Amino acid sequence: MPSAFPGSGVTTEPDADPGDFAATALVTFAGWDAGTRQLQAGGLVSGTTDTSGTCRFTATKGATTRTLTSSAQASASSVNCSQVSFPASQVSRGTWSITLQYSVGSASTTSEPMTAEVP
Repeated sequence: MPSAFPGSGVTTEPDADPGDFAATALVTFAGWDAGTRQLQAGGLVSGTTDTSGTCRFTATKGATTRTLTSSAQASASSVNCSQVSFPASQVSRGTWSITLQYSVGSASTTSEPMTAEVP
């Protein structure tokens, strides 16, 4: 196997599940915007430039789950998922866990959660 190009984000390590999507989703920011009174989140998907998929952000607190989708936009080496905003009427005070799932057809990848505090 050829060695990875430095700085490409590609590794020579085998994927843990080669049958699954070879991309990696990441929530790049999640936080409360006091001005707009919204819980905002954004993210990216490395390892692919296929923008035909769906970006789905899920905010979870206890038994409450809120989901928003956003558009996928191509960048040089990844897919950027447009920012989403959960209005205050949908998110109560406390700590919310935000994940990003990117799906193309039947393949998908889900990020590790990032927490955000709603005051």
